[in-house]
Amino acid sequence: MTRTREHPVRWVFLALVAVTVTACGGGSSGSATQINVPNVVGDTQSVATTAITGAGLTVGTVTQGSSATVASGNVISQTPAAGSSAASGSSIAVLVSSGPASVSVPNVVGDTQIAAATAFTGAGLTVGTVTQQSSGAVASGEVISENPAAATSVATGSAVALVISTGPPTYTIGGTLIGLAPSASVNVLNGADSVPISANGSFTLPTGVVSAGSYSVTVESPTSAQTCAVQSGSGTVGSANVTNVVVYCSVNVSDATLHHTYTTVAAGFDTPSNGTSVIVDLVDSATFDGAGNIDQTGGTVNIGGSIYPVQPATGTYTVATTNALPTFVNAGSIGGIEGTNGDALAAIAAISGSPPVIGISVLPNATATTASINGNYTLADISAQLGDGKMYGYLATLTVINGTVSGTFTENMAGTITTGNPASAQWTVTNGILTSADAASGAVSADGDLIVLADTNSGDDPSINVAVLRGTGVTQTTFEGVYSVTEYSGGSVTATSGKGGTLFAYGNGTYSVSYTQNYNGTVTTNNTGTGTYTVASDGTLTLTATDGTVYNGAVSADGNALVFATLVSGRNPGIDVGVRQ
Repeated sequence: MTRTREHPVRWVFLALVAVTVTACGGGSSGSATQINVPNVVGDTQSVATTAITGAGLTVGTVTQGSSATVASGNVISQTPAAGSSAASGSSIAVLVSSGPASVSVPNVVGDTQIAAATAFTGAGLTVGTVTQQSSGAVASGEVISENPAAATSVATGSAVALVISTGPPTYTIGGTLIGLAPSASVNVLNGADSVPISANGSFTLPTGVVSAGSYSVTVESPTSAQTCAVQSGSGTVGSANVTNVVVYCSVNVSDATLHHTYTTVAAGFDTPSNGTSVIVDLVDSATFDGAGNIDQTGGTVNIGGSIYPVQPATGTYTVATTNALPTFVNAGSIGGIEGTNGDALAAIAAISGSPPVIGISVLPNATATTASINGNYTLADISAQLGDGKMYGYLATLTVINGTVSGTFTENMAGTITTGNPASAQWTVTNGILTSADAASGAVSADGDLIVLADTNSGDDPSINVAVLRGTGVTQTTFEGVYSVTEYSGGSVTATSGKGGTLFAYGNGTYSVSYTQNYNGTVTTNNTGTGTYTVASDGTLTLTATDGTVYNGAVSADGNALVFATLVSGRNPGIDVGVRQ
């Protein structure tokens, strides 16, 4: 009995031990620890590796894939996904971005812009910056070049810049307008292309002309009582803009413009008389009837220092306008008329075989008095010595106060210059007729711009004086427009020269001239010249020709009249008188 009862106890103990051992063994050899997978999407491959290994996991398969949204080198996706559980030591596979997928840029050179855009869209690209450029080889609207160039590998969605042809290069046609009256306007044209202009200065026609293309600029009638024409208006376009076209306008004048009684001063220092030559100046009165007829009522002439009356005479005149250039013609003399009011004209005799004679006429100001002509003047003179026949001239800067004239002058005596010479005179004015005591007589123009004088004192050297009233506020553009200019010069009475022509002052400090010259009876036409000028605010004016000749003088405050003298050492003295046409 005792033995039978002991056996179960031992079995129970062993069973308990077995159960205990089994339970302990299950705790050390069951399933592995589970780990929360970190999120490495968007991290660089290096950062992702650190995060995975730091979590007790390992980096599994690494593959590359393109992405338009994830930067190259960063993780696109991971397996297992972030937040899932994985046994410790498990591997995490990652897909790393190689950047956007690359495509080859299609060749669109020569295509239209629309076709190029279609090609880019089809290739997964976009159109970038579009610029335009002229081309003689690529038709207008077609692609000249692309950037990046064709066949270049670029990322999907990249922009490709285009240069589109505007066709062959074009160049503008333009230049300068001068002489247009205030508040007037005029159309300038090149074929059907036109531009309206309402002020003097530079202009440019709106439509360009291709290289080797021709142009022919014309001008319509302005809204003012003027006529306009064109200089340098036609040609062939090269490889630069055309900027030298000049449109100029002058006031309309005719025979009827001259319908007054004018006072004229004239000089001819080599004038034929009874088989010999004499030195002559004169002042006379002439009535223009407005229909081409002149009635010279008489005056005073200085012939070699002796004073005589000018005999009454009749004559004819014509006023014609060609290419917007009015011309006054009288007995072989050519000149021009001050267009604004017709109160002054200047002319030179240009008769082949006869020495030149200069004449300047003004319409006297009937209300002018000694007191009314107060002001500052620049006066030019041309004279001839009775003793040796040398010609001399001077330019004086004068102030006139109640008939008392004071100032200084620079003299050119047959090429020898002296400066700082004192000037004085006493002028009296009655009804516009001016008398210089014991020296000269003449007149004041109706607008007060000009005073003209001729020496009428017995024994004096024959001479003429022309003075212009200076003003204030004169600018470079004041001296702008078309002038009729008359010149008389020489070293001696046996070598006199006269010039009559047109001066184009362009308003920008440059000028050009075209003129007829009479040198001792030899007449030449179509002479030209160019130069520069400067203008002071008081109207003082200096012209410098390209041949080095310097002309000093002044322009009136309204720009309608001017005088010059030649004051260069070694050069002949001369006087120039100009009126704006």
